[in-house]
Amino acid sequence: MKKNLILMVGALFLISVASHAQNQKNVSDKEGTKKEMRQNAPQRMSAENRAEYWAKELNLTNEEKGKITELFKKQDETRMQQRADMQKSREERQAFMESQRKANDAEMEKIIGKEKFQKYDSIRSERMQKMRDRMRNR
Repeated sequence: MKKNLILMVGALFLISVASHAQNQKNVSDKEGTKKEMRQNAPQRMSAENRAEYWAKELNLTNEEKGKITELFKKQDETRMQQRADMQKSREERQAFMESQRKANDAEMEKIIGKEKFQKYDSIRSERMQKMRDRMRNR
């Protein structure tokens, strides 16, 4: 009877250790992949470097290479402008959503009262924090 009990406890211990180790491996693999992806992200070549590359590949003349360089510079400027516009519109959307949230909160506070609204706001804050924590741990 004691032997069976000892064997069962030992088997449960080994299973729990193995499953815990397996979970730790999966978590670290996902995090490592994210870090590697950020570190190994290819950097964009400058307009001059791209023009130089294509000049060698296509046997371009100096005149053609100069025109290609100017074209690539213009493309880079356009791309940077588009990124700035996208960031600007993102900030505008965030400001709009924040103002909407404040208006909704004020309306809700009028309806349910200050005390209940404070409880509502604390619960909402906790939920948001949990969500942020989950997003960081992915």
